[in-house]
Amino acid sequence: MSHGQATIERGFSINKLLVVENQQEQSLVARRVFKDHILHVKDVTHINITHAVVLAARSARSKYTHYLTQKKQQQEKEKQDKKRKAETDAVRELEDKRKH
Repeated sequence: MSHGQATIERGFSINKLLVVENQQEQSLVARRVFKDHILHVKDVTHINITHAVVLAARSARSKYTHYLTQKKQQQEKEKQDKKRKAETDAVRELEDKRKH
């Protein structure tokens, strides 16, 4: 393996270590960002915890709840659209049968 590929292969190894069963892609990306930052600053004790970081941590749950609400609304809309399409298709099929 060339040295040019070593960094990429190491990245795959780190991703494999970070993956948890049933983990969503966004969670993996977030974990990887944290891991990369910790490696960049050399140690967990060198991380600056700013006011913005504290605010982000405080609002994380509400952002997640908002995300879940939006996802549920989108699923409901898709469900209604499928139902409406099925009804429209059934009406068209009946009209076609009546014409013939």
